[in-house]
Amino acid sequence: MEQKKSEFNKVLNAWDVLVIAFGAMIGWGWVVSTGGWIEKGGVLGAALGFVIGGIMIFFVGMTYAELTAAMPQCGGEHVFSYRAMGATGSFICTWMIVLGYVSFSYDYHLFMAGIFEGLSVYGSRI
Repeated sequence: MEQKKSEFNKVLNAWDVLVIAFGAMIGWGWVVSTGGWIEKGGVLGAALGFVIGGIMIFFVGMTYAELTAAMPQCGGEHVFSYRAMGATGSFICTWMIVLGYVSFSYDYHLFMAGIFEGLSVYGSRI
């Protein structure tokens, strides 16, 4: 099969890719921090936090939409970082993202136990 050469210009620099990777990491942060927000800020504080977070995530989503439209190849962040930083930078960036997700999944059982405990009617562990 003939591989089509991309006609897109390089539009990302190292800062752009760093910001995308940072956005991916804090994207999971709100999921883990929700219980603390409700305890410390109350219901209205948590709702305000979700509204502000939703606005921020909207811009992250728009960034991904623009990047995906500009670079329609499979691979997501790897393709974006490859275009911005080349092979070595992309290798490092992609592995940092993978390790970030793996580090989250390491404590996933504790996270899920907290969710189910919070959903329980009587607050007992499931």
